[in-house]
Amino acid sequence: MKKIMFAVLLAVLALGIFSSVAGAQTIQQNPGPLHEYMEKALAGKLGISLADIEAQFDAGKTPYQIALDNGITQANLPAVMLEVRTKAINAALADGVITQTQADKMLHVAGRLTCSLLAFSVFLSSKNEVFRTLTVLGRMG
Repeated sequence: MKKIMFAVLLAVLALGIFSSVAGAQTIQQNPGPLHEYMEKALAGKLGISLADIEAQFDAGKTPYQIALDNGITQANLPAVMLEVRTKAINAALADGVITQTQADKMLHVAGRLTCSLLAFSVFLSSKNEVFRTLTVLGRMG
């Protein structure tokens, strides 16, 4: 019974990871109206050129990978990405690309996404403990 639970848990984790990767690829292939604003805000936050950011996006990297590759720690990633997204949304609002209502909704979602990213960061930092626990459970069955 424990082996079956172990196998199901691993399958659920694999499905979650696959879904996240597939979703990120879809977003990268179909950038929305904030894409350029996100690029500019991320370049400003990281202190690198917009051309460098664009090259990294073109190479298939996500904003999170770019941030991590440019000195942002896993622990600081949620706060940094919330700051970048907030700056991008406010710039788009100022330029009339989005309405105040749209900006309010996006900022609300950005806060929720940051909470999710923080939870994922905690998971990544403790993944060795999770895998140790799964291994022990697998051996018990």
